[in-house]
Amino acid sequence: KLRDADGAIIRNNRFIVQSGSFGDQKAEAAINLLESKNVLIENNTAGHPPNAAQDETSTAVERGNQLK
Repeated sequence: KLRDADGAIIRNNRFIVQSGSFGDQKAEAAINLLESKNVLIENNTAGHPPNAAQDETSTAVERGNQLK
C-alpha cells in the first residue's frame, strides 16, 4: 500500500502476490494507491493482475509492466 505519496515512482520491482492467511483469499492487486496523485508505475513484474488498484482520489500512469 502506498498512501499520501504524490509524485511517487514505482519502477523495476518484482511483486509476488500471495493468497490471504486462510489460503482461500486472493490479493486484489500488487499495489494499492491511497490518496496518491501522479504516481508513475513503470517496468515492474507481477504475477497477479491487475498490477495496481487505486482509490477515487489517486491517479497513476502504468507503462512497461509485465504479468508473469
